[in-house]
Amino acid sequence: MAELRNRNVARSSIPLGAFLWLATLAILITLLEPVAAFAHASLVRSTPAQGAVIAAPPGAIVLEFNEAVAPLALTASTPDGSSRSFQAAADGTKIVVSDPNLEALGTYLFSFRVVSEDGHPVAGTIAFSMGAPSPSPSTVMEPKPAVLHWSIWMTRWLLYLCFSFAVGGAFFETCLKDTASSSSLSRNWAPVGLALLVGSAYLQGLDELGLPFVARPQLAPLVFAFHGGYGVSITFGVTAFCLAWRMRPRGDGRRWIGLMALLAAAAAFSSTGHASTAEPRWLARSAIFIHSGSSMFWVGSLPVLLKRCLGAHRKEEGALEVFSRLIPLPLTALIVSGAVVIGLQVPKLSSLWTSSYGLILTIKLLFVMTLLALACLNRFWLTAPAIRGDERARLKLRRSVSAEVVIVVAIFAAVAGWRFTEPPRAALASQPARLQAHLHSSSAMAQLEIAIQSAGTGSASISVIDQGQRVMAVKEVGLRLSNPEQGIEPLKFKAVPEADHSWMVNGIPFVRSGRWAVTVDILISDFKAVHLDGFITVPEIRR
Repeated sequence: MAELRNRNVARSSIPLGAFLWLATLAILITLLEPVAAFAHASLVRSTPAQGAVIAAPPGAIVLEFNEAVAPLALTASTPDGSSRSFQAAADGTKIVVSDPNLEALGTYLFSFRVVSEDGHPVAGTIAFSMGAPSPSPSTVMEPKPAVLHWSIWMTRWLLYLCFSFAVGGAFFETCLKDTASSSSLSRNWAPVGLALLVGSAYLQGLDELGLPFVARPQLAPLVFAFHGGYGVSITFGVTAFCLAWRMRPRGDGRRWIGLMALLAAAAAFSSTGHASTAEPRWLARSAIFIHSGSSMFWVGSLPVLLKRCLGAHRKEEGALEVFSRLIPLPLTALIVSGAVVIGLQVPKLSSLWTSSYGLILTIKLLFVMTLLALACLNRFWLTAPAIRGDERARLKLRRSVSAEVVIVVAIFAAVAGWRFTEPPRAALASQPARLQAHLHSSSAMAQLEIAIQSAGTGSASISVIDQGQRVMAVKEVGLRLSNPEQGIEPLKFKAVPEADHSWMVNGIPFVRSGRWAVTVDILISDFKAVHLDGFITVPEIRR
């Protein structure tokens, strides 16, 4: 009989083992998939430009972003007050509306709604006029979708709690000898998490499509939300909750099932969102994977501890011993991976107090430091006496762990707000790279400033001064750029005088990074010209 039982166990473990290997492979493929990286997109420039007055109808309307995007909705408010919709094509970082057929003279408000690969919609309006501005420019009054945004925030907040309590708690329970007494604690959160995942996907679809929260329920937003990385994240989330729900108090492979649930949940967090698109992408996703998995284990274990060994009627100190032995590793991983993510997301320390993202991060860090202080108190001063049976220490430990749960709830509430903020690295990437060069000779000097956008085009500002740092009145200024190392012959531009006595060159195509030779040609008079030579180093162009 024993031999038959062993055969049955071995036979049943084969498909389970195969499933676990396949699931592990799928998670690794998701983490290391070499696809293009995208971030929170922002508009770099448009044609026609913001506030431009054009003489003839545009042949195309072009929106250029700092990252590749996909169009969701494009509409225009015309001078007569009517509204029109347009079809657009995505071309890398550009959204192009070909032949918009705009004929009426006056002011147009061209509204766009696009989505980046991390699933965050970006909306805005470009105003331009044809012929002359309208006497009373038309306006587009769209109420802010406050109800929708609050619903998205609430859903994400509760989802973070469900992932931790259901998945992290389930895995911690598999590390204990007896899970029969508390196995329902974690499993009860799993169906709630599944329902929240469906609701989160629906709200995401509404936001991407620009539909109001009060819209009649329909299938389109739910289906639309499953595209790109967000759909992958939902799939991993459903897998994690289903595995946690399926786990039984006893049985072969329950620890493996708990581990796979935790890995799937960590993959759900690492496959979408701001941080998952940071460069280098493999490092960002790996750090998020470790950070989210470690935090879910820590947070999920707290309710289990409260019920099993710190409750009014339970004194199962074995669970406390297991937690005390296991927690140093995930806690260390949590801190290190969190530091990596912060380093990738916040390139400048000043962003902690000058950006919405940084303010939320600062609040989170304050909560985390408080949480770590409580954890140290528990680990080094209260755990050992509680295990020995000290009722006073056990009561203090119960209060401290309860306080940890409250702080975690506050941390998740703050983190859910990141959904509506732009990470500092994305804002920094959308700003032009600025290069400077000081060129001089015995006759004249030139201060050259070049701004390069992420799309690889730039503009140059040239100030011509004499040896006494006074602005020189010159007749013409030209600019030449070449890159001999890469076989690029001189590009020649004629500068246009500006009101501040500087000279401007627009539309410079910096198609290659590296060391460029620059020459500023200055025509001082009909009989005197000066040529100032120098070099600039163009950084890598992000496209």
